[in-house]
Order: sequence, then C-alpha cells, then structure tokens
Amino acid sequence: MNDRGLLKDCRFDELESEYRMIAASHQAPVAKLGLYATISMKHLVNYIEPFQKLHEKGVFCAGFHAGEDSWHSGVVDLFTNTLEEAGHTGSIRAVETRRVATMFLDAILSLMAHRLETADPNDIEDDVRVLMDLYLNGLMIRY
Repeated sequence: MNDRGLLKDCRFDELESEYRMIAASHQAPVAKLGLYATISMKHLVNYIEPFQKLHEKGVFCAGFHAGEDSWHSGVVDLFTNTLEEAGHTGSIRAVETRRVATMFLDAILSLMAHRLETADPNDIEDDVRVLMDLYLNGLMIRY
C-alpha cells in the first residue's frame, strides 16, 4: 500500500472532526487542549496498524505539512483559536498563538510516534498529563 493509502487508513479526517467537536464545545480552553491530546492518543490506539506501517516506512508525519490546505494547517487553525480563547480568558499568558499551536500539534504527533516506538508505552492519561504539564508549566522551578 502506498503512503497516501496508509494516511487515509489512519482516518485523520475522523480525528479532525473530533477536534472540531471539542473546539465547538463549552469546555474551558485549557481543558480543550488536553482533550485534543487525549483524543489523538486514543485515535492512534484505534488505528494502530496503519500508524505502525507509516512509522516503519519513516513517513509518519509525511503529508501533514504539505501546503496551506493540508490537514496540519487546518488543525493548527483550530488549536490557534483555542489558544486565543485561552488568552482572552486569562488562562494563559500572551503568546504567538499560531506558532505555539504548531508546536503543540507537532508535540502531539511526536508523542504518538514515541508511543509507536515504545515496547511498553505509558497510559494515555500519563502521556497527556506530562505533555500538558510541560506546555502549561514549563520546565523551570519557580521560587
């Protein structure tokens, strides 16, 4: 099967649809970010075989960044809106929302790839908790 067929088998259209439902929900913006990560990891588990094949071919992220109309760009738009909402509510400090949204999506994709490489992966909730802690609190100890 070619790379495009494998990408289609991963059902990114379904994942984006779930992102859109989260974005439209009445959840707090920061909660939405956690839900995006959680649903991504659950999606990976549900479609593990095509994801594994993509990863084995070294093309896991292939096609995500291809052009303005790419899946990646559309999801970054959703995440950008959520970050802007979080900024407006005072939940997060002022950031370059599109840039941070891109990094957040890429972090989720990296976490998914890591899960594919790990013989005994952590619980999804643990992975999401670490990701969210890093994004919301950073690495520095505050005194």
